[in-house]
Amino acid sequence: METPGYIKYEKWAIIPVTATSKAVTRIDAKLPANAVHCTGVAFTICDIQGTFNPDYMGEISLSFNNRKSHPLNFPVECKTNRFRLDELILKLEEPVRGGSHVTGYFRNLLSNAYQLKVYIQCIALTKP
Repeated sequence: METPGYIKYEKWAIIPVTATSKAVTRIDAKLPANAVHCTGVAFTICDIQGTFNPDYMGEISLSFNNRKSHPLNFPVECKTNRFRLDELILKLEEPVRGGSHVTGYFRNLLSNAYQLKVYIQCIALTKP
């Protein structure tokens, strides 16, 4: 991944997902154009009302590089946006093409509607 003349830095892509009651929500987002590697994924839950089982909120499945690789199918636990993301990251080692799409779905297991945020940690390149 060494590219002469470029500087590597960490970049986050944030994908908001509106989870409706007991439904499957499609995910389709574009990665930053200068992203070259995905190193982790984290999730937080926002705007949830009422009572719920905090253990499993749903299931997420993500594909990278316009559906050419499928590194993630994972149960999502309740984590509010007050938690530190470095403690929540699911480690990945996924080379990505800048500007490619992240696609997949989130299956909500609850009767509540809420906002899920998917944080994708990337390594990006820039010219000095």
